[in-house]
Amino acid sequence: MNNNNKDDGRTVAEMNIPGMPWYAGPSDRHTGAPQGEKKNSLEQERIVLSKGEKRAIYKGVMAAILPLVMAFAVGYFLIFLFLDLVWLG
Repeated sequence: MNNNNKDDGRTVAEMNIPGMPWYAGPSDRHTGAPQGEKKNSLEQERIVLSKGEKRAIYKGVMAAILPLVMAFAVGYFLIFLFLDLVWLG
């Protein structure tokens, strides 16, 4: 048996997988910036919204959710109406 522990530089399996914390994408590899100054790829800037933008988001959410909530409310009302008038009446 040969106990040769030398690294010949071959890649057995690529471990640089997008989405993993250690991933260095193509833009991160050759930035030329020192290691301490490299920006974290997972770090995001905080989004600051104005009052009008927040109001527009709220209106959009309500416009998307309200029809569904109303459909369930009408459905429950009709079920209870059926139970009261036909089945239990």
